[in-house]
Amino acid sequence: AIDRALASLVERFGHALLLDCHSMPSGLVSHGGRAVDVVLGDACGMSADPALVELARRCFADAGLFVRLNQPYAGGFITRRHGHPAMGRSALQIEIRRDLFMDESSRELRACGVRMARVMRDLVRRAGRMIAGGRRGEAAA
Repeated sequence: AIDRALASLVERFGHALLLDCHSMPSGLVSHGGRAVDVVLGDACGMSADPALVELARRCFADAGLFVRLNQPYAGGFITRRHGHPAMGRSALQIEIRRDLFMDESSRELRACGVRMARVMRDLVRRAGRMIAGGRRGEAAA
């Protein structure tokens, strides 16, 4: 089903972007004493157009979030299976620190989750414009 959906999008727009979103425990990842908020995984440069990865990085960073690429999550089966940028298919894994949008104990959404929803909405809109405009290969906004 995912293959068919991506093929249809590539046929229509020339490129498709699959966002494989996950949550990660807070405290699991830190860098220089600072907690990492978001990890973007592009299979170490193999599963997504670099311009789309940079756009995602900028969307999160512009929201004040600390972002790492491929460390410690480089992307799993879905990212590697469906991400083939040379064929017009980008797949990007996004790991978001749980405490940024939910109570980690109860798994209930917190009001601060609205902020993350806005960042994701901005990313989807900007990526859609980039793909529709055929501006991959450059970090368009």
